[in-house]
Amino acid sequence: MTSILESVEWGERALSLLTRCLELENGNPAVMIIRHSEVDYQTMEDLPVATLTETGKAAALEFGTKLPSDRSYRIYHSTFDRAKKTAENIVKGLDNIGVEVELYGEHPEFNMSGNRDRIVEFIWDSTQRNRRWVHDWFSGRLSPSIFPPSLETAKAAAAVMIHNLQDAGPETFDVYACHAEMVLLFMFHWLGEIPERRWARYLNGFVLQFSDDSIVWFDGDRRKEVLYPHWWNF
Repeated sequence: MTSILESVEWGERALSLLTRCLELENGNPAVMIIRHSEVDYQTMEDLPVATLTETGKAAALEFGTKLPSDRSYRIYHSTFDRAKKTAENIVKGLDNIGVEVELYGEHPEFNMSGNRDRIVEFIWDSTQRNRRWVHDWFSGRLSPSIFPPSLETAKAAAAVMIHNLQDAGPETFDVYACHAEMVLLFMFHWLGEIPERRWARYLNGFVLQFSDDSIVWFDGDRRKEVLYPHWWNF
């Protein structure tokens, strides 16, 4: 069978992230934050409602089959349909390889709150030129009348993630399907990583494990260990 992730131009990053999962510490829960699978944006009106392409569905299913089979999975997603369909297809992939998995549903903290119509218009206009708006959002340069404060957004999502881990078993693997800007937001505020010029590709993101003193995180290129932010007191 042809591998979808090997055939699409954005699949290499997703495959690299999956390979990094082999380096996870056994007996310690893990969390994965990824962008949804492939969509086709043609107009500004597509941004709120776009769902997955057929390739995107097949790629998400394949992604699920390539996750480590010695873990038990809980799958979450943002409130957007493209994230939900990504989560559902990852679940199908895990089911196909006989892995314990449950679809836990949506968390609004994993997409932006605020004035959605104005956010969509701003993002569409900005993305046609460059993606500088993400840097402007994270640094507090954008009006709170349109964009929610980025740090508070990151804190709210972290609180949900840590709360969900309270009843995790040693081999639990929580997967959150969300959006490119949210992947970069969490990397910036949780891990201190400057947003990448190459953006967050489909089904790409990072994986976390937690110790008493630090956060260990993996992306497709590296393993790093960082101290907790001063506000991380969940």
